[in-house]
Amino acid sequence: MSPISTTPGRPLYRQVEKRLRESIESGEYGVDTPLPDERRLAKAMGVSRTTIRQAIKQLSEDNLVKRVQGSGTFVSPDYASGQVSSRVSSRGYICFLAIGKWARYCQLVARALPEAHASAERASLGLCVEYADDMQAVKEVVTRIQANPAIVGVLLVSAVTSSQAVELAAGSRIPWVMLGEFSGNERSVPVIDQVIGDEFYLTEQAARHLTQKGCRRAAIFLHAQDKLWTQDAISAFRMVMDDAGIFPVDQQIVDMTANPLLGGPQTQWQTNLAIMRHTLSHWAQRNRWPDGLVMSGTYAEMLDLCLREDSVARKRLENCVIAVRDFNGAQYRRCMDCGQATWFLIDLKEMVDRAMWRLQEPWPRDRSPVRDYVRNVQMAPVVSDEKLLSDELAIAQD
Repeated sequence: MSPISTTPGRPLYRQVEKRLRESIESGEYGVDTPLPDERRLAKAMGVSRTTIRQAIKQLSEDNLVKRVQGSGTFVSPDYASGQVSSRVSSRGYICFLAIGKWARYCQLVARALPEAHASAERASLGLCVEYADDMQAVKEVVTRIQANPAIVGVLLVSAVTSSQAVELAAGSRIPWVMLGEFSGNERSVPVIDQVIGDEFYLTEQAARHLTQKGCRRAAIFLHAQDKLWTQDAISAFRMVMDDAGIFPVDQQIVDMTANPLLGGPQTQWQTNLAIMRHTLSHWAQRNRWPDGLVMSGTYAEMLDLCLREDSVARKRLENCVIAVRDFNGAQYRRCMDCGQATWFLIDLKEMVDRAMWRLQEPWPRDRSPVRDYVRNVQMAPVVSDEKLLSDELAIAQD
């Protein structure tokens, strides 16, 4: 066996358990052949014996293996004869499928994965995780999913087009649910079930916060204006500003995608940081600074970094009202060098739970897919770096 490649947000023993389960299901270990001892397994997978012990304990509870005193651990005869009755194995697994070159590093994927693990566990289901960088890799993953009878549904977390979604789920024996909106610039009739954080409602709440604080010149930082969810956010921002009597010239849309004026190939982070610096420079040249900002947590972190190196911008934005729109997560919820920041968070746990619930519903093939919007938006207070650090230490110690 090769060393385990760790998956962020998933307990290590669960990953070892998954690897051993796959080996058993492939027939690598038969009823009469003992599994390697804990020491050999630990060395082969690059983990501790305690982790191996936890994984085997879970397999034993699921009735896949049985320990024989003085002889070792063997595949359960019940499993070999197809009569496994464990609470997880009997109900199957949900496949968490993330597609895209940067899927492993996407904030939505990173935050949704632990929620999916917790939601699957509450439903007495297992969760397997698959990443695919391109559509060729996706097809290989889908072939494995369709061939595995233990998988009972697919939770799709990616930005794919509606036609790609149809191609992926076509002829599937199991339901598919997408967490999020399709990429592209047209909202079509749902082609597979979707659970979506309502960007329009989220941005509306954040923008109203600015106007209630008396802002008269506002900007919103967004990614890729041709995306559906970005168009929703722009519509909500424009609507609130118009209702408050703020002229269009005082409503600025900052597109944080690649700008040809910046030159040279760069990472997405470098590009966004360069655009943030360029925007601050533009405001300084025109001496026209906004008194309210709407942005995601990632862009708030970039703004904080830019303000630490730009004393003029920091001074001019020291009283700026900042509304941060994001999914629930504490890593960005800290004080900034300027402004009065408030976080508006969509409940990602509710989104994942709804998606899991849809995957467990009776699934008649003739049922029309639905698009389910989650509008549960929460305001979150800003916490200091010291408070956030102490909370993270407390969690680590637990």
